[in-house]
Amino acid sequence: MSKAPITPRSYPPLASMSFARAAIDLRRLTNSRQPTEFYRPSPRPFVEPVGDLDYGPDEQVRRVRSSGEIRWCGSLLFVSEAITGETVAIRQRPDGHWLIRFADVALGLIDRSSGKLVRLGAARPPRSQAAAQT
Repeated sequence: MSKAPITPRSYPPLASMSFARAAIDLRRLTNSRQPTEFYRPSPRPFVEPVGDLDYGPDEQVRRVRSSGEIRWCGSLLFVSEAITGETVAIRQRPDGHWLIRFADVALGLIDRSSGKLVRLGAARPPRSQAAAQT
């Protein structure tokens, strides 16, 4: 049994009507004033970032690319898009695996035989599954 295709006409106009009403009410409340008339500077001072994190001399440091990857052993290894532009530290453990961390947060282990990152906590689904879910 096939379903009818979803079109804009098949949706009730409730959402768009409530948005329109909210916009009209907002216009009435502000007497059609511009947003710049309501702006006030924040009382809190802006603190400039101090720069890159300091890691130990026995750790290798890599910067996370805009794609969330770092260069490792001649190839790209996905770490996280959440820390794009930041530096991560990589240190070899006694068992031969490499621990990768951001500040004091351990992100995972780089497996010595496969060269792949093994997450230490909950991980996002692989990209192919994430695309299928949307």
